[in-house]
Amino acid sequence: MTIEKIYRHVTEVDSAGKSVFVSSGEFKPEEVFFQPGTRFYRLWGTDDDGPVIDAESNMAPFFPGFHGTRFSLVGFPPHSLARSTESHAHSPEELEELKREADERLPGLFDAHATDDGTSLFHATETVDYVICLDGEIHLELDDGQEVVVTPGHCVIQRGTRHQWINKSDKPALMAAIVMGALRS
Repeated sequence: MTIEKIYRHVTEVDSAGKSVFVSSGEFKPEEVFFQPGTRFYRLWGTDDDGPVIDAESNMAPFFPGFHGTRFSLVGFPPHSLARSTESHAHSPEELEELKREADERLPGLFDAHATDDGTSLFHATETVDYVICLDGEIHLELDDGQEVVVTPGHCVIQRGTRHQWINKSDKPALMAAIVMGALRS
C-alpha cells in the first residue's frame, strides 16, 4: 500500500442541527530545512484548555501543552535521500536561520531537536503519543540504543521518552500520530 495523497474532511453541526462538511479536500504537507524530505501533515489540533467540539484547529505550537492534542501524519523519506543536518556542526548564524525558518512553518519543532552545535533526530516532549505505521518501515531508536523496526500495523505508545525515527529503507514511510500534552509524575 502506498499512499500518494492525503485528504482531510472536517465536519460540524450547522445552525439547523444538521451534520455538514465544512472543508474537504487534499491536504498538503509542510517541510523544514533542518529535516529535509520529511513531510508533516498537521491535520488538526486542540487548544491546551482541552478539546471543544466547535472550536477551530490549533496546531501551534507543534507539540501541545497539557490538555492539548495534535493529529498529524509524518512522511519520512528513504534514509539514502535524507540529508541530515547532523552531518556537521553549524555556525551560530546557520543555526539561527534553521530555527527562524522552522519557527515560521512549524513553531516549536526545532526547539525539541536543538543541540548546542546543530540539530538531532533525537528528541523528547512532554506528551503521550499514539503512533501507527501506515506505510513503509521505520526504525524507532531509544537513547540507550534499543531499537525496533516498525512496519504497517505496528503501534507505538510513546510516553515522553527520548527517541528518534530513522527510515533505513529505500522507500518512504508514513506514520500517523495523535499527540496529547501530558505531565510527568
